[in-house]
Amino acid sequence: MRGGQVATEALYPAILEGAIPRFTCGGIYKPDITFFGEMLPEEQWSAAVRAMGEADLVLVLGTSLAVYPAAALPGHRAWNARLVVVNRDPTPLDAEAQLLVRGDFCAVLAAV
Repeated sequence: MRGGQVATEALYPAILEGAIPRFTCGGIYKPDITFFGEMLPEEQWSAAVRAMGEADLVLVLGTSLAVYPAAALPGHRAWNARLVVVNRDPTPLDAEAQLLVRGDFCAVLAAV
C-alpha cells in the first residue's frame, strides 16, 4: 500500500461480499480513473495537449467526440498533423480528417 492506494485484488473480498471497500478512515476507495463530470488531472491534461501539438498523426478511434474536455484534444493538434477518424457514427471532426473510416474500430484495426 502506498499513499492510500491498494491493488484492486486486495479489494475483491469486500466487493464479493457485496460491501463497499473503505479506507481505514471510513472513506470509500475510488478507482484511479476520471469519472464523467470530474476534471482531468492538470498535469496529465497539459501533457496530452503538448503531445497533440507535437504529433504528426492523430488517430481518433471509437469515440463520438461528445464528452469534454477530452473531446477537445484533437483540436490541439499541429496545423500540419494528419487526422484519421475511425468510428461507427459521424463525429464533429469527420470533415477535417485526411482519412475517415466508418466502422467499429476494433474490427477495423483487426483488419489492418
